[in-house]
Parts: sequence; C-alpha cells; structure tokens
Amino acid sequence: KPFGFVYDERMLEHTCPYDPTMAEKPERIKLIYERLVKEGQLEGAVRIPARPATDEELMLNHPADLIKEFEALKTSEQCEDYCRYKEILWLGPQSL
Repeated sequence: KPFGFVYDERMLEHTCPYDPTMAEKPERIKLIYERLVKEGQLEGAVRIPARPATDEELMLNHPADLIKEFEALKTSEQCEDYCRYKEILWLGPQSL
C-alpha cells in the first residue's frame, strides 16, 4: 500500500540549547530516519516536501494566543525564559 513520509534536514536544527539532557534531540530523528532507510522501510514511499505550517493548521492543535506568544520569541534566551515560566518542555528559535 503506498504511503508518504516527511523528512527534512532542517529537523536537525530543532534543539534545546539550554538543556543538553533533553530526550528529544536531533540525533533521535536522524537515527530513526537512517534505520528506516537501512531496513528498506521507505522503499516505494513518496517523500513529501516539508513546509512551514500555516496559522490555520497550527490552530487545529494550539490556541491562537499561544501561537502569537511563540512568534514574539526571537532569541534562545527568550525561548528558555518562556519555557521555564510556562513549564513547557522546551522550545528554540529553530522551532518557530
């Protein structure tokens, strides 16, 4: 049965610069992708180009005010302060 997948090297920029112990790391995404390729799990699959989500797509899972708050964050320091204040797992400028 045909299927598609999204993988983009830009995913490897999604890092937590202020907490190196964070479990969600770029290496995790890369290792999963490499294993799928090595085991032939992506043979015959259609690679779907990655693109930024639209605001409408983001609002399917996130409130509009949260999206606006994220858009206001420009630096790693701002992201760290915001995440610590809101007790969010983590977020970096590359995540936005």
